[in-house]
Amino acid sequence: MTFPESTPEKKSGSVWKWIAIGCGGTTLLGIIVIAGLIFALSRNINVSLSPEKAQENVRNLFDYEIPGGDRGVIALNMFGIEMSQVSDLATPSSVFLTVGKVPFEWGEEEREAFQEGFEEPFFSQETIEYNINSERKEEKNLCEQMVNVSISEGTMTVGDNAVTLPAIAYKATVNYNDVERFVSLVSNGDRANETIESVFNSLDCK
Repeated sequence: MTFPESTPEKKSGSVWKWIAIGCGGTTLLGIIVIAGLIFALSRNINVSLSPEKAQENVRNLFDYEIPGGDRGVIALNMFGIEMSQVSDLATPSSVFLTVGKVPFEWGEEEREAFQEGFEEPFFSQETIEYNINSERKEEKNLCEQMVNVSISEGTMTVGDNAVTLPAIAYKATVNYNDVERFVSLVSNGDRANETIESVFNSLDCK
């Protein structure tokens, strides 16, 4: 997954005036708006597919342990929201751990809005379809705090062969050392419930 990088070209006033006369005000306005959006996105979105960078970012926020080891998938900084994902070493993957933090300068309203919108599990590279059959909330210990964990169970279709497996997802947020952190953890397969509980219990804020 990549995003375009745009470097604005300097234009003289006479050139802009010529374009305005030749193209018309409405067309020019549309071009300026599109160019501005591309420029803003390129400055506010930073994506890295480096496995080392993704693992480093996750471990900067949490200690964790995925059975059998893990690999980095993606590191993303989007409008101040930092998010990184690791998975287990299986092919296709059976564990996805996504963690991140929201900007320090966000107020209470922005944090609440983000938590309400933090609903769907995040997947980046593999062919995945997650269908939810049931949802519930449970209190669990995370970083020495009791937090509300949104739990959904269903099925996940993974890989190029479209294999459908039982799956479960945990989603939670926790404030630790004045940093609002979020966790999205998904596991699939016959031992999905056992695996997700093991990985979640291994999480420890840093």
